[in-house]
Amino acid sequence: MSVPSPDKIDGVSVVDMITKGEKTPHKQIFWEYGSQLAVREGKWKLVLGGKLDFDRLQPDDIHLSDLEVDPGERVNVKDDFPEIASRLEHDVRTWYEQLMAEA
Repeated sequence: MSVPSPDKIDGVSVVDMITKGEKTPHKQIFWEYGSQLAVREGKWKLVLGGKLDFDRLQPDDIHLSDLEVDPGERVNVKDDFPEIASRLEHDVRTWYEQLMAEA
């Protein structure tokens, strides 16, 4: 059974990464989940509108995690790394704007 390819693809194939164990072809990986937008770059993960600190009642507007130090994403380090948080926030918002413009 063959699956038809869409006319437009948002991204790069990860088939070789999955089937051959090759490194990811992506510098960054973006996704949307419900009302959240997120980006992963190396050890960094930034989530907009995410409720990653479950001790808090409200979601964080911006939650930056260092996944090497905190794989459970419990500590928001955006204030410790403001340049990284700002850059990743810009990147994820730009990605989403482009995605919506193409929809």
